Amino acid sequence: MRIFVTGATGYLGGVLCRRLVGQGAQVKALVRATSCLDTLADLDLETVIGDVTAPESIRPAMAGCEWVVHAAADTDFNGPQERMRRINVEGSATLAALAREQGDVRLLAVSSVACFGASPADGSLADEHAPVRQPLPSPYAITKHAGQQAILEQAAKGLDVNIVYPSLIYGPGRGASRIQGANWMLHGLSSSRTRLLVAPGRLTSWVHVDDVADGIVRVIERAPAGRSFLLAGDVTTQRSLVDRLCALSDQRPPAYNLSIPAARALLPVFSLLSFVLRRRAPYGRRQLASLERHLAFDDTRARQELEWTPRDLSDGLPPTVEMLSNVSSHAARPGQNPEPVRPTAGELQS
Repeated sequence: MRIFVTGATGYLGGVLCRRLVGQGAQVKALVRATSCLDTLADLDLETVIGDVTAPESIRPAMAGCEWVVHAAADTDFNGPQERMRRINVEGSATLAALAREQGDVRLLAVSSVACFGASPADGSLADEHAPVRQPLPSPYAITKHAGQQAILEQAAKGLDVNIVYPSLIYGPGRGASRIQGANWMLHGLSSSRTRLLVAPGRLTSWVHVDDVADGIVRVIERAPAGRSFLLAGDVTTQRSLVDRLCALSDQRPPAYNLSIPAARALLPVFSLLSFVLRRRAPYGRRQLASLERHLAFDDTRARQELEWTPRDLSDGLPPTVEMLSNVSSHAARPGQNPEPVRPTAGELQS
């Protein structure tokens, strides 16, 4: 089977390419001219230099492929919003149009639970039919949703499309030398020295990166065109997650729980103390707005129709925390530049 993969050098893309090659697929991996190819170096695949926003760079490579897996996305919350819009929206529109132009090819789009905005406020799990909760909470969610709509427009014109919605993706990945995906959230929660935990009952879904790759492969092998699947994994409360992380990393967990109303009332106090002490406040308005929403999803469809069985956090967290500890130690050595500040627990949606 010939498969064209965008985002091949990314966190999920690298794991997915390794899995596809291992299954005997002929993979064409789209990479940028500046991409680091270390994660693909030992794989028997073809790399294609191009850009999802430049059709002339990918049209020839896509020819003859049976599947296009679109895993490319800009997830840099610190980067220009225009770049995020160009890649996540224009890139998706361009790729879907090219796929429809090719004719006998199916597109598998890697979306995100961020496109739903949130799960129900009562804590129940949302499934694939859940309505989008507006307003969407971040530029990433907005652009991913718009990119998905562009893909669905091509589906209405005859393109065969499948969509997967991963939840918060975590796990060591493959040969990771830096913290990627939602591992940034885990790193922040496990290394924070604050004694306060905001929104301890907030629900989130977590899925291991290897399980997302497995789910994508199962869609390719089993799913009919037009079927979408949540790849949600394990659901946990903020309190349970932090307690597990702190136990694994030998850190003292936050001693006090703080509700959203109480956190909002104390926000001016913490902002003033942050200014006076020249320390980052434990949370801000954006974090609180996001923490008000649950991100808890029901992946029964994938488990039943794809026979997909993701691991629990009890299995996935220990090696992840070990990886985070090793990467953090490496970044802290003299002469090493640590990673730039990433979204906090309240800001990161996927």
